[in-house]
Amino acid sequence: MTFAAAVEPPAGAGDQIAAPIERPNASAQAQSAWRAYASGDYASALRTSLLAAANDDVDAKVIAGHILFHGLGAPRDPARGLGFLRAAAALDHPDALAALGMIAATGADHSLDFSEAPGFLTRAVQAGRKDAAFALGQFKLTGAFGPTDKAGAKALFELAAEAGLVDARHALGLLLADNSLAFADPPAARLAFEQAAQAGHRRAATDLGLMHYRGEGGATSLEEAARWFDVAAEAGEAEAQFLLCVMRARGEGAPRDLEASYYWALRAFDSDPQIDLRLGEILTTLRAALPVEAKQRAEAAAREIAPTP
Repeated sequence: MTFAAAVEPPAGAGDQIAAPIERPNASAQAQSAWRAYASGDYASALRTSLLAAANDDVDAKVIAGHILFHGLGAPRDPARGLGFLRAAAALDHPDALAALGMIAATGADHSLDFSEAPGFLTRAVQAGRKDAAFALGQFKLTGAFGPTDKAGAKALFELAAEAGLVDARHALGLLLADNSLAFADPPAARLAFEQAAQAGHRRAATDLGLMHYRGEGGATSLEEAARWFDVAAEAGEAEAQFLLCVMRARGEGAPRDLEASYYWALRAFDSDPQIDLRLGEILTTLRAALPVEAKQRAEAAAREIAPTP
């Protein structure tokens, strides 16, 4: 049982960093455009932001640029969108800098080079977009632009976590849980995982369950481990489904329940090749041990659950 090692943001995390945020000091037109954008009324947001952008409203340029680049509610026009974003970035607008940094980092447009990402993102952080520190932390962690710097990554993940980015909170927990690092702090790692899990991060819930299971960063609690594995498993986390399968078969954290174990084995199967290898013998054993009726109930229940992306 290992911690979920990946710190790549889940689908949508980059969009979250790159998206414009509400600016209370913006003009009335820009605020109106942002409210329309936030509600998903992109056509109205684009109309309003273009009118304001024509009068050199920098906040409106960011909104228009984001909508046009991504083709939200209108035909995609990346060149025009980037033009608005570059104009706003020239004035150090944090949202424009964050957007350009993520576009460069993800290779979303050939006119921006990957090597430009750290500069844009650093300026975005300096201008107030602390969530952009998450991507910078990943660069430090992977050594994308120089030597690997886990201490530097930790500092940047802390900054992004303070800004409310849940993925950064989980990534911070992974570093703090790594006992090979001088700054390892298992109790702080457990807290970071718990905060991220409470915010809905399913991998963090799995890692929190592991810490309770092993007694790392605090007392051992098989009941708490099972509870957090259940949270992650219900959300579709395959590793948690496998771990819950094992715990139910052993009677850890709850009375032994082979039917529940079989159910979670079925949920976890065919989601990850490594997990499938571990499940093969378990499934064979459970099928041999369970009555036909119990197997049929578990199989029917598993079929009712739509696959989680």
